[in-house]
Amino acid sequence: LSGNLSKPFERDIIVGTHNLSDGATSLVGSDKNGRMKIYPNPSSGIFNIMTQNSPIEGIEIYDVLGKQIDFNINNQDNTNLVLDLSNASTGIYFVKIKSNNQVVTKKIIKK
Repeated sequence: LSGNLSKPFERDIIVGTHNLSDGATSLVGSDKNGRMKIYPNPSSGIFNIMTQNSPIEGIEIYDVLGKQIDFNINNQDNTNLVLDLSNASTGIYFVKIKSNNQVVTKKIIKK
């Protein structure tokens, strides 16, 4: 109503050590260097998680209130997973992914 417009954006929240053996400046989960992707985002419930050469060791999903959410996962291999949130309500969720003993949290939107 006021005429102000905003554009959606994503911000990576990275928890862990910033020093990697390959000399990279950010963690496995950073989209900036193309090492991890969660797509499509937003989605109607099916999300693909893809990493480059880094096995996914664990995944947790939380809603905006911090409640852990149940989900289904289809392991294609250690670096490509299909995350199924079809039974979850529409909204914003945070996916906590452990890879290479580091943790990356990504925001996803289920529409």
